Amino acid sequence: MTYFLQVKLTQVEGKLMATPISGKGSGDLANLAEADAFLELPDNRSNFTKGEVFPILRYRSV
Repeated sequence: MTYFLQVKLTQVEGKLMATPISGKGSGDLANLAEADAFLELPDNRSNFTKGEVFPILRYRSV
């Protein structure tokens, strides 16, 4: 199943960077106030490296 990680977005040297928001998963509604977007992570992997590119679903402007 695809995982949607709640993230805070920032602009760094012209690139959009995502920082994970700690919580209880993509269904944790309390974190929506702090996060800006969901980062879509594929279901066929469990390890991810800093700097990888993934789709985002923004719900707040940065």
